[in-house]
Amino acid sequence: MKLKSTTPHDSFFKGMAENKSVSVDLLKSSLPEALFAKIDLDSLTLVNKSFITKKLDAFHSDVIYEANINGHEGYIAFVLEHQSVPDSLLAFRKLEYNVGLMRQHLKKRTDKLPVIINICLYHGLQSPYPYSTDLMECFSDVELARQWMFQPFQLIDLTVLKDQAIAQHGHAGLLQFLLKHAREASLLRYLKDLVEL
Repeated sequence: MKLKSTTPHDSFFKGMAENKSVSVDLLKSSLPEALFAKIDLDSLTLVNKSFITKKLDAFHSDVIYEANINGHEGYIAFVLEHQSVPDSLLAFRKLEYNVGLMRQHLKKRTDKLPVIINICLYHGLQSPYPYSTDLMECFSDVELARQWMFQPFQLIDLTVLKDQAIAQHGHAGLLQFLLKHAREASLLRYLKDLVEL
């Protein structure tokens, strides 16, 4: 991932966005009213940059606030995007950044993921911004991605599958059977049963 070079705009952006009243006005002017209403503005707190590791710092120009969002810990990430050539995978870079921020959050707090609200200020040379902000449109097959990506994953719970059902799964059945009974002392007996099935 290629990082943007630092420009004078970065310092100006950070100086302004780190001002709480400026950030509140940015939120109010850019978010839907229903979402803005869920943010406890009194809890809005600038995150110390040491919280974001170098590995996670995918954007040179970022300002992160912690806030209670709908009664739960969350984050608001302001990012300045000023590349002369816009990035068609910006939505994916935001996902990587968010995952990193979530990992940092889990290390410091709970076993629940925080909601992150992303706001990107773009002022590149090309106007308007030419790419979608929808992560799904980063995929080569957009419709298949919408249908299956970030949905509940497919779970094969071997602990509840009957051996007779596993035996109907072809070659995969052997793998499933061995995994299901791997901890049992009488595994050899189960293997005999599987062969018979």
